[in-house]
Amino acid sequence: MSKEMNGMNRTCWIVTPTLDRMVGERTVKQAAATAGISTRTFVAVDHNHDGGVATANIALAEAQGTPYICYINDDVEFPQPGWLRELIEALEKNPRNGVVGPSGGCGIAPQSRSKQGMPYGIRPVVYLSFFCVVFRHDTFDELGLLDSRFKHYGCDNDYCLQAIQAGWRVVYAQHVWVKHQSSPTIRKWKNHDVLAFREKWGGSTGEVAQRFLKEYPKCFSQ
Repeated sequence: MSKEMNGMNRTCWIVTPTLDRMVGERTVKQAAATAGISTRTFVAVDHNHDGGVATANIALAEAQGTPYICYINDDVEFPQPGWLRELIEALEKNPRNGVVGPSGGCGIAPQSRSKQGMPYGIRPVVYLSFFCVVFRHDTFDELGLLDSRFKHYGCDNDYCLQAIQAGWRVVYAQHVWVKHQSSPTIRKWKNHDVLAFREKWGGSTGEVAQRFLKEYPKCFSQ
């Protein structure tokens, strides 16, 4: 186990944006109860329907004073005890691991191929869905808040690319399971983010961006 995990500060923020405070509070309460480490929690409510990114940034800005930040959607469940402890241990396998996500179900690989009970495995990827993600605070300090040009659906793609280009590793811990309920798509936000992502990355000639475009062409189609 890493020095950070053995040291005095084993606390991690868990933050979530939500349209319904009761739903958000219920989600972070279950997350904290099953995390396996000490946590602080913050729920940001999107009263004006401004989009998940704007609300997430309110929550993320509160996440100070801990070595890690966990961002979750409000439509996730935590059947695996110690899920957060294991995600942080995956980060600490390599000092350049800056972003880690679990299995749990989403529309895009690698997590779309995941299932509960997968064997232990940590590997670098170019994309993670941010239904549940843990940042090393050093990574977050370097990259800053999520890009506010996105509403909800493009921020994770964008943040992963930024992290890799900055020299951090984005890793997938397939043995950690966080159940994602996959709420209905808000089409207006989705269409907005496809266009925003295309404008930001579509003309990029960088190796990482080109790999992403090849592996995830649907990110550029509505």
